[in-house]
Amino acid sequence: MNERSRSNQRMLGLGLGLTLALLLLALLLSVLRLRTNPARATALPVYGQVADFLLTNSMARRFRSPTSSAGFGSRTLSSRAAPGRARA
Repeated sequence: MNERSRSNQRMLGLGLGLTLALLLLALLLSVLRLRTNPARATALPVYGQVADFLLTNSMARRFRSPTSSAGFGSRTLSSRAAPGRARA
């Protein structure tokens, strides 16, 4: 191996090492910041209330998604009746 390729390897190793060190430092600082002020991680600003609304599709029918949250009056896939069968 000649001197130039060795120098290139050292520079590459140094660059990768510094990059890894900076990433670890950023992670450490973010973890420490969350530990010193845990409310900062969960508290989001409240700008105001949103009135109830209904999502509709392009045909003006109620939009129902299988992944919708239960808080908006939607049903999940497990609570839907099978096609052709009445719900009990």
